[in-house]
Amino acid sequence: MLFEIINPSDKCTIVAPDLEIAGLACCLIGVGKYALQEIGGTNEVPLFLFGGQDEWFVDNFGVAFDEALDRALANRGHELAACLESTLVGDEKERDQFDALVASAKTDKEREDIVLKWNDEHRSSVNDICGRAQRFAANIRLRMGRSGE
Repeated sequence: MLFEIINPSDKCTIVAPDLEIAGLACCLIGVGKYALQEIGGTNEVPLFLFGGQDEWFVDNFGVAFDEALDRALANRGHELAACLESTLVGDEKERDQFDALVASAKTDKEREDIVLKWNDEHRSSVNDICGRAQRFAANIRLRMGRSGE
């Protein structure tokens, strides 16, 4: 699923396997200040500027945000990290161009360099949504490596 990250700065997109992972990623990187709208679909994650995050997670997934996050970290950490790593400055058409560049990478380091360069060159705001998402993903992957997942 491809989502636009609704935010006050650069147009960004993110890829998620489902709405729960998308919602977790949105809440992590936006802390309630961003929303998601599925491109070509009807799924969305609302803004949580004035709260309501736990209620939305309970209504949609049966548990509050913290429990959904703990569950995802325990069982779907790779999916959550991959979702966060997919955060990109650009729209759907720019994502196609970006994906072609990433596909040309021969190593993880090359891929990481392409992602950093792309987001740095396309970002017009000091609000580094993609950098924040990459840091969350790196922390999740580090945690998974320590726990043997």
